[in-house]
Amino acid sequence: MHKPTIVPLVFVLGAALATACGASPGEHSDGFEGSNNSGGGGGGSSSSGGSSSGGTLTGGDAGGSFGMDGGAPTSSGTYVPPTALGCSTRAQDIVVFDFRSGWWTGGGGGDYAATALPVVTGACPGTSVDYHHFENVMHVKCLYQSGSTGSCMQMAAANTVNDILSSLQHPNVSDYTQIWVLSGSDQDPSDIPVGDALFQGVLGATTGACIPMLVAAGDGFITHANTITNDLGMGTVFTEETTPPSFFSVAELPAQPASFLSGSQMSPHLLFKGVSTLVDTVKQVFGNATTAESKGDSLAASVSGGAIYQVIAHDGSGNPTIAVGAASVGSGQAPRPFIFDSGWQRTYGLGQSPATAQYLKNIVMYLSLVGCKAAPIATQ
Repeated sequence: MHKPTIVPLVFVLGAALATACGASPGEHSDGFEGSNNSGGGGGGSSSSGGSSSGGTLTGGDAGGSFGMDGGAPTSSGTYVPPTALGCSTRAQDIVVFDFRSGWWTGGGGGDYAATALPVVTGACPGTSVDYHHFENVMHVKCLYQSGSTGSCMQMAAANTVNDILSSLQHPNVSDYTQIWVLSGSDQDPSDIPVGDALFQGVLGATTGACIPMLVAAGDGFITHANTITNDLGMGTVFTEETTPPSFFSVAELPAQPASFLSGSQMSPHLLFKGVSTLVDTVKQVFGNATTAESKGDSLAASVSGGAIYQVIAHDGSGNPTIAVGAASVGSGQAPRPFIFDSGWQRTYGLGQSPATAQYLKNIVMYLSLVGCKAAPIATQ
């Protein structure tokens, strides 16, 4: 069967993000300067939990900028160590692109968006999510906003630029405050292949943009994630630990946590504020028997390309699984902050793990305080 052309998706993302670094009135670029050991959270750094690489990143406007995690503005534009995590004064408008044939919707995700997206929008007042799940033959769009009931709709496969533009809530991707990319795999025939000129073009055009980004993978679905990290100049960051990728599905049978991260597996960092444990692997049980299990992939311990990069969590196998940092996007430009999570199957345990739900909310808050859409923490 002929696969639909999906190049427009990449083009739309790239064209919009290429202009996203220009802060509008009232916004601040996230300019900071960091060394190879920067990036620690409010709880302090940990030699057992992190590894950083790359050089110095500089950027920001002459009038001062906000440091990561809501650090105080400075006139020098240098990185301000994080001191607090909270809700930004700017309401968060998040676009989520789900490229697996079912993380939170689709054949593998079923209606799990009804569990995950309320957690995301529940992080802070005014948070909204424009979620899009793409497969070769289908497109699912979900809209959720804090304080209200969300909904999802199945749409025809997105085959043209106009298809994508008309499906977004805003005219351009640059109108969103955060971008979340949930990776698929080129080994899954249902997933949009990264070899298409469209997808490659989109990511290539995002290089100069500094909107903060979450890139998530797991269960062997790493292809789209690595396309992004290569585009950002960091090389291949995600390594597949499940070969071939698992087709673990929550569409028919719910998942439950099988193991957790805790203690020294999680470095003191603001991203783990209020998170004493974190779901690692998940399983499905029918009767008294475990019928399927899902585990994460792994991250590189360090990266190249001038990025600030710190591993802040390791999974039960000792593999790096969560990292934070910022990628250089060009001389004199504000860097692009990011969170990488190679164990996204952990989100299937949201209903049974309030701490994991808090982690998801912390991602929203963390990314709201960094990058060219950043604003200070709201007064409590």
